[in-house]
Amino acid sequence: MKQLKKLTVLCLVLALLCTALGGCSKSKMEEPVATVGEHEVLYEELRYLVLTEKDLMKATYGETIFDTPESAAEYLPELKESVLEKLKANYAVLAACKAYMPSVKIDDKTVKKAVDEYIETCAEQFGSEKEFFEVSEKYYHMTEGFLRFSAAVTIMEEMLLKELAAQGKFYSTDRQGEFLDWIRQGNGVYVQHVFIRNDAGEDKEANRLLAEEVREKLANGSFTISEAVGNAYYNQDAANAAPYYVVKGVSTPAIEETVFAITKAGKVSPVLETEEGYYVFLRLEDTDEAVLRSQAATLLNSYQWALTETVVKSYLPSIEFTWTELGKTLNWLEIT
Repeated sequence: MKQLKKLTVLCLVLALLCTALGGCSKSKMEEPVATVGEHEVLYEELRYLVLTEKDLMKATYGETIFDTPESAAEYLPELKESVLEKLKANYAVLAACKAYMPSVKIDDKTVKKAVDEYIETCAEQFGSEKEFFEVSEKYYHMTEGFLRFSAAVTIMEEMLLKELAAQGKFYSTDRQGEFLDWIRQGNGVYVQHVFIRNDAGEDKEANRLLAEEVREKLANGSFTISEAVGNAYYNQDAANAAPYYVVKGVSTPAIEETVFAITKAGKVSPVLETEEGYYVFLRLEDTDEAVLRSQAATLLNSYQWALTETVVKSYLPSIEFTWTELGKTLNWLEIT
């Protein structure tokens, strides 16, 4: 349950993914389609979200869902809802930053310098900045302007994390010892899990019964957790290899509630149903201090990011778009 830094993820995405892209003039890219407070939402940002969300929907529902007027009209409401939800995310970050560090602006020299350094790092993988920007726009719907904006928002969010920690909203990096003490006081549970995924076309009820089967075998001792995790028939989480700590405030509410309800090491949780599939958790002994210390930095980083994102999400309801004439008249299905 490690959380990679968003800039690193962005760079990796640009290096690994591939989708198709049509052309669009630079001048139109820079036109505002809406405003959010003091910020303009440019066409290039909306375009990126519309095209990437269409790709995701086609992967889920079928490649032809936008090919006919009737089918496109059916899926357009979901497309708009998803795009608008994601569009709010950047501006919730900026709203939180304005509240907690009002003197810092997205166009400050320090932010621009950090963006330039990020671009230089990414460009090294492509040979030059020119090639990096060409690849990002040709294959990933990302113009240079939008890429720089996204990077600047991420840098601002990292600054927000540090500011929240400095204000005592949560444990800072230099308070790692106190953070570990807090975990030991009942705010962390050492577990391992088995996960059965609901893949496309699978019978969810059959998967639930399989999860119940593995839960029963763990509970009666006919399976050890290592045997269950090592059996691909039962455990379909390729990243799940070793026990870990679930820390309060970091996981989803459903996982947290399930895990913290396991009262004794060796006990098994009920089957937890999620949208993705079914979890079974086993609580383990956590008496080995070396294990906790070895995971301390990762746990603290995940904790800091989770609480920062909670702060950011609190600003989502306040994000409202005022659409420009261009934004009001755009046909999202014709964006290329």
